Amino acid sequence: MDKQAEALKIVNYHVGASAVVGCVPAPVIDMIGITAVQLNMLRKISEIYEVPFTRNIVKSLLSALVGGVAPTKAAAGAAGLALKFIPGAGTVVALATVPALASATTYAVGRIFVEHFESQGTFLTFRPIAAREKMHEYMDTAPAARADATEEATVAEFTEAEAAEATPASA
Repeated sequence: MDKQAEALKIVNYHVGASAVVGCVPAPVIDMIGITAVQLNMLRKISEIYEVPFTRNIVKSLLSALVGGVAPTKAAAGAAGLALKFIPGAGTVVALATVPALASATTYAVGRIFVEHFESQGTFLTFRPIAAREKMHEYMDTAPAARADATEEATVAEFTEAEAAEATPASA
C-alpha cells in the first residue's frame, strides 16, 4: 500500500473516532478528547511520511488551523457545546451538532496534512493561515462518520494509552 492510501485510511479511522468522542455529554471534556484524537492522527500520519513529530509544535499548528475556521465554520459546534450545559434537551441537540463538526474538522485536518506531507512538507514548513481556505473546502465536503471508516479498525483500537499519549498536557 502506498503512503497516501495508508495515511488516508488513518484519516478515515480518526474521523469516526472523533465523532464518537464528540458524543461525550460532558462539555470541555469532549473537546479535549477530539483534540487528542486529532493529535494521534497527525502523529500516525507523520510516522508514515517519516516526518518528526514534536507534540507542542503540532498542538500549536492544530490550534492555529482549526481556530482559524472557528468564526465561520464552528458556530454550530460552539452552539452545540453550549447546549451541553443545558440538561436534557440541550444535550440531545448537542449530540446532533458536535459529532458532525468533530468529524468534519478531523477529516479536513487529516487531508490537509496528507497533502502537505505528500509535497515533502514537514510540520516546520506548514503554514496554517495559508491552509485555511483548503480547510473550509474539506469541511464542506467531509463525509459523515462513515461505516467504512472503521473497516479494518474499530474505535476500541484507539486505546487508553494512545488517548493518554495524545491528550494535551495541563498547564
